[in-house]
Amino acid sequence: AFGPCSAASLVFRHPALVNCAVVRESSKALTLLRHSEVGAVRALCEAVPEETLSGLLPEILRGIERHRIPEALAPVLNDIANIPTLAALMGVLDAGSMVMMLNAVPARKLRIILGAPPDSLAKLVSHVQLGKVESVLIPVVQEPDELLRDTLVPLLRECRHPERIAAAVNHSEPEVLFRLIREVEAWRLAALVDAMDAEDFEEEGAAVVLLQALADERGLLRDKA
Repeated sequence: AFGPCSAASLVFRHPALVNCAVVRESSKALTLLRHSEVGAVRALCEAVPEETLSGLLPEILRGIERHRIPEALAPVLNDIANIPTLAALMGVLDAGSMVMMLNAVPARKLRIILGAPPDSLAKLVSHVQLGKVESVLIPVVQEPDELLRDTLVPLLRECRHPERIAAAVNHSEPEVLFRLIREVEAWRLAALVDAMDAEDFEEEGAAVVLLQALADERGLLRDKA
């Protein structure tokens, strides 16, 4: 954890972190420092452009619930293996979406998802519409740990076109997506997505029309009573 000397050293090396907006959230900032590992914070500061970090940090501190700092934010940050993925996400994800994730999703699930390839995960979330973060992405990340490890992360690892998955998220019912990731192996989903054309995932494309048809077929989406 940070002490006076390590905190002063961090500020000296990254003065942009201490701006007026962060000072206004000084209590939460101190809570984060108390629960963070020096090496992890330094690694993140080196991986993320200062203008990006100085813009996101105060918004995250303003929105995050205080108890979620030691419960979610610090544990995710302290895992050095997460830094490349965190850096990639901070380059494409807005602070509000990050706050929603941190407030709602257990740290262990976030750490599983951050095991996905940084480029693939960043490309996925950058193409998801803002309103779908709360209604689809957060519920997906709250799925059982085994499903996240065995299906979602491998899907992002194997799929060459994660932006097409984002298009499916944007244009289909959440229930359809949940059913697919729960019942179809990751490699099959990845192969299907990659085999289709980009046009198939546009609003009137074949893949989107199929997903919408599945949403209308209650017998395909719901177990018999």
